[in-house]
Amino acid sequence: MDQTYVLTNARDLAFRQSRYKVASGKAGNNASRVFYTTGAGSVALKWAIKALTNIVWYGAYPWPTYTIAQAPDSSAGDEWPAMATIGGNFRMRT
Repeated sequence: MDQTYVLTNARDLAFRQSRYKVASGKAGNNASRVFYTTGAGSVALKWAIKALTNIVWYGAYPWPTYTIAQAPDSSAGDEWPAMATIGGNFRMRT
């Protein structure tokens, strides 16, 4: 199966693949998704929506969806346009 991913107005694109569970919601006009394997994805989703809501201090979020993906490494964590990863040992606590 072929799949095409496009992210306009960005200089790079990140991609993660695993057997993720997904939590999703909206903050204004922006969707937010949390892909996680352990922990409470709903807690991370709450923080993602809060971040999108408070971003108005810096200007509107330019992409339709913000994604957080849990990384397998305990120390992994990075960010790209429209996506961030968090370390596997971060169990998405309040």
